[in-house]
Formats: sequence, C-alpha cells, structure tokens
Amino acid sequence: MEISLALQSGTTVSVTCDGQPSHTFDLLNLTPDKKIAGRPPQPLVKPVAYGLAVFAALFPAKSVASRMLASELKQPADRKRLLLVATTTSLEAVAWEYAVEPQGGFLASLLPFVRGLGASDRKAPPAMQNDLHVVAVAPNPAGADAQGKALKPRDVTSEPRLLEEALGGAALVERAQPATLSDLRRHLAEHRQRVVHFSGYSGIHEGQAALWFEKEDGTPAPIKGRDLVSRIGDTAFMFVLSTHSADKPVATEFPGLASALVKWGMPYALGMRYSIPDEAAAVLNRTLYGELARGVPVEQAVWLVRQKLQESGPAWLIGALVLYTSLTGAAAGFALETAVPAVPAAPEAAPAASPEPAAEAPAEPAPQAQAEVQAEPLHAAPVIPPAAETAAGQALPGKRGDLSVHLSNEQVQVMAGNTVLVMTSVPEKRGEWRAALSANYNQAKQFGFQAEIEFFSALMGLLDDVPPSVPAESPYARVIDAIQNALSGKAPEPVEEVEPPKEVMNAVRELLQAKNPHALRKVIEKRQVQLYKPETQDFLASLAQEAQSTGDQQALQVLVTYAGILQQCQQMGIEATFEKLNQAAAAQASAPAQAVEAEDSGGVSESEPPAEVGPVIPDGFVARSVEGLRGGRPEREALFNYLEAQTIGDEGFAALLKTVKLALLGSNPQKLGKDLVDEYAAAWQEIVAQVSGTQKTA
Repeated sequence: MEISLALQSGTTVSVTCDGQPSHTFDLLNLTPDKKIAGRPPQPLVKPVAYGLAVFAALFPAKSVASRMLASELKQPADRKRLLLVATTTSLEAVAWEYAVEPQGGFLASLLPFVRGLGASDRKAPPAMQNDLHVVAVAPNPAGADAQGKALKPRDVTSEPRLLEEALGGAALVERAQPATLSDLRRHLAEHRQRVVHFSGYSGIHEGQAALWFEKEDGTPAPIKGRDLVSRIGDTAFMFVLSTHSADKPVATEFPGLASALVKWGMPYALGMRYSIPDEAAAVLNRTLYGELARGVPVEQAVWLVRQKLQESGPAWLIGALVLYTSLTGAAAGFALETAVPAVPAAPEAAPAASPEPAAEAPAEPAPQAQAEVQAEPLHAAPVIPPAAETAAGQALPGKRGDLSVHLSNEQVQVMAGNTVLVMTSVPEKRGEWRAALSANYNQAKQFGFQAEIEFFSALMGLLDDVPPSVPAESPYARVIDAIQNALSGKAPEPVEEVEPPKEVMNAVRELLQAKNPHALRKVIEKRQVQLYKPETQDFLASLAQEAQSTGDQQALQVLVTYAGILQQCQQMGIEATFEKLNQAAAAQASAPAQAVEAEDSGGVSESEPPAEVGPVIPDGFVARSVEGLRGGRPEREALFNYLEAQTIGDEGFAALLKTVKLALLGSNPQKLGKDLVDEYAAAWQEIVAQVSGTQKTA
C-alpha cells in the first residue's frame, strides 16, 4: 500500500492512496503545542497520544485510506507493506512512524513501514548476489561542530565490538580506521551491496544535514548526503545511521540524512530520530544484523527490530527508527552463504582416516573432503511460538528447549567430515575449523536451538580432546557416535537420515496436493514457515529420488517442478515467482498458434535443406552444470535459472535436465542418471567426474 502526502495550500495536506484521492487534513493539528487545546503532545513524552493523532489524520474513518489499510493488514506477512511518500520538507519532518491504530497498536509494529520517493524517482530493486558484509564507521573527531560547540569524545571501539557480538560470526564486520571518508571508500572499493554502519555525530553544514567524519589530522570533516553518495557510488546497499547514549534522548539530523542518501541513489538508509539507550542499541544491532545475515529482507528486518524495541523498552523507541528507500519495491534478502575455512583434501599418501560410509547415510562423516568445503550458517528462524516463551525469550522452565532439527543432512555431513579430517589428515586446520564451529554454536545459542547447541558443543569438545556428551534423545547422538567410531578406526554403524518434522511433512503433503498455480500459491503463502525450512528441500529431494528409482516419471516431474518453484519463492519472493510462471504459461499458450502458422506457410522454404537431427545438448551445458553443482548459493541459483531457461529438444535432454536438477536439490550424483543413454549419459558422467574431482576440468 502506498500513501502519498502533498501540501495543497497553506497547511492543508491532501492524501492519495495507491493513486486514488482519499481526503485532506490540517498539518497544524499534528504540531505539538501544550498551550493550544486539541494539539497532540510531544512523541517523546506521550507517544501513544501523539500516535493516535497521526493515525486520525492519515486514516480517518470511512476514508479511502482507512479502507485500503484495513485490507493491507489482512495480507500475508511477506506481502504487507506501507510506503509513505512525503513530498515536502515540512511533511518529511513529521514523525509518521508513531501512528497508532486504535485496535492494534503502533502501525509500525503491524506491518513494514517505509518512506519512499515519488514514483518517477525510484529504481528497480537490485539482484541480491552477496552475503552480508558490514563496514563499521565510528568517527571521533577532535574539535567543534558547525555551531562552534565542542564535540564530546566518543568510545569508538564499542560499536564494532557490539556488531561482532550481535552477528556471532554469521557475517564479516570490518572497521574503517581512521574514520575518514577516504578510508570508507577503500573498504567499499570494488565491492557491491555492503552495509555501512555509521555511529557518530550529525549536524547542519552549509544549510544541509551532514555527518561528521574525521580528517587525516583527526579534526571534524562534515560530509553532506549528496557528497557522501557521490564519493562512494553504488558500492553500499544500505546506510545505518546510529547514535546511542546512556543520557536522555536527543534529537538528531539522521532522518534528514537518510532521506538525502536515498534521494541521491542509496537503496536503503535507516536513521534514528533520537539517540537511543545503550540497551536498545544492543537490541537493534542484534536483531537487525542477525535477521539480515539469515537472508531476511531489509524491510522485514526493520519491522522485526521495531517489534523487539516495543517489547523491551519505552514506547517512544518504536517511532525513533526512520527507514527510507529509493526502490520501486522491497528488495530481497542477502544471500545465505557464509564460507568457513577451507579444509584441503587429505594427501594421497596418507591412509584413510575412516572406512567409507554407506551410500545411504548422508549424516555420517564423509570419507573424503572436496578441495574446499563450505558450511552455510544455520537457516535459523525462531520456531518456538511467542506464547511459549518468557519475556526474556528463554524456553519455559522444565523444558530442554527446541529439539527439532535445523541443519540439513548435507550440512551435517560437512560438519562431521571436516571434524574427522582436521583431527586426522590436516591437524594444522584444527584451530580454523574450531572457530567456524564456534560461530555456528553462538548462532544456535542465540535462537535457543537446543539440539544444535549440544551438537556443536560436542564437536568442539572433540577438537579440544574432551569426551563429548550428547543426550541419547538428541537427533545428532548417532552422528557423534559415528564420528568417534571413525576416529577410533571402528566400522561405523548405519546412520539413518533424520526424519523431517511432522509439520514439514504435512506442509509438503499440502503442497503436492495443489493441482493448479492458484492453489499452489495459496499453500506456499499459508505454510511458508514450514516450506522454507532446509528439511523441506531434503524431504522433496528424497521423494524425487524414490520416484526416479521406481520409474514414476509423473511424480518425479511434479516433485522437481515444485521444489524449483519453492527455491524461486525464497529467492525472488512469492509474488514475483508466480508472475514469472504466469508469463511463461502465456508464452507457452501462444506457441501452438505460432506452430500452426508456420505449418500453413509450409514450414521451411523448398530451397532450405531439412535440419539434421543430432545432439541437442547446448554448448557449455556441462561446464555450467559443473560450476553450479560445485559452487555456493549464487552459482547454484544461477544454474537453476539456466536450467529453467533451456528448451527441451527431445526426451533424452529432458531426462538430463531432470538429473541435474535432482543433483542441485541435494540428491547423490553418483546414484543419479541410470536412465540416461548415449550422449546424455556421457555428458552426465563427465559432470559427475568433474564435480567429484576425479577428472580435471579443461
């Protein structure tokens, strides 16, 4: 939903909703003045009373705006959005984020609340191809501001440390030091989609809002929004303007700076209307960057921050954050891939550390490691319902916490296999691998995932030569046993795959019962939380493998297709995915008519020889498949899109496409491709050989 505000004459404001005129109101009625009856109080003093006045101005009863808001609030969580466009400086100065819906509370806690530009000034959201990378800037200039007031010394070490603690190793945090604009440029050079976290002073310089960086000599260097964007270009995806203090809240220039940054092309800028308490800053950092690191889109992440601030602090905090965007729609989240230290394969001369595990036991330690292994961070979203938590966010007394599984079988295999390797063939990598496990342990601890907390603790115990202790009911107990058997030279017992939770199985059942795109979309919107869990893709891959082994081609096609649609929904969003599917269906529907037209015209001319029938494998298909299957998330997404774009020439190529998709979804490549023949079988064998490392690429 988009609501646009414009001054008509004097202080009369006209309100337009999604292009439809709604109503007008007097801006003076929102100007706090305790001496005038009917005027609202200051938002810092009585935020709810002020917010009710703001809501009454924006959404009066029976107005177009009121009806549209009621409809918007009923939308699914991933589709709710309120974009507010204030067309003048005086309208931008109003604290609209404090609007209070009388029945539901602060509007900014009910849906993502974003400020934007006029339609002609917006740009399309960028494709998100990088994981989260934060550059922290904490200037501490010595001198006076533009008004001649001395700048107080600041603790410049605490902010980067707080960010690192908030992320727990889930993303990289760099510090620009010295805190000069040139040093910031150095950190951003040749990169894209970085998040800049600025913690420092703001003020007015030459009539415009500015940030106080440092000069080379440590004196203040005021930088205006336009100058900042022109110097750093499009390397930054988001600018976070933060200020916090143990003292009482103080108004800042950050909202004006955030507005200036997006007007000059920054995709997102988050500013604070007031300085916030130190404890609130910790909540903001932990929630915002924790969510961004897990791939949650910016607008959704800020929405969650506002909810957390409302739960943990004074009411005025929820309206203190002002989020601006220059985009036409909400951008997707950061990529979810975080690399861990590379563990090289064991030297050929070294004896095997453990016997080869059974093919059907993906959770056992891998007998060999690839040249590089990457373990994605936990796909962690809180799964304990709020009603089952205490105010501190801990599980209720008497419970051992969440014992459901949040790691895929592939991730477990990487964790176990690397642990065996660093304790046998490559002990020089033990410290690096322990640091990677520690980062995952901290993330599991942050979200109360008890099973993963115990699992990572046991793995670190093994590295520290401490006997691991995992409760017998843990889903990872047999994995730890298998690792210990591998280290002692015993033959490992068969380890069964972890069965997906019942809610995932039920969600997949509903998904497969959907018989048309409309029904499919409804299921994904309804069961999004369960279907986006990593266990879902594992479960679909296992069902697809079973369908292939039994020769059920119809079931196999449905499983591969639906798994692909789910992946696209996670990457592009539900609405964009189904819009793309509708376009593809429309194009396919027009194809028969074009074919008939060609037939009526005789097809090819008599002078043209008939086309030779031969292999339909496109040039570069093998190389693209190998790159995607061996790569990380960006490469896998690129391969998936490449496969989806292929034109099926015959049944052989269709079978090859299906086989590559199954491998992309997690099936064991060595067990696939049994139904391929001739050049398609040869192509698949070449792909498997290159992916497994038994054949060098050209």
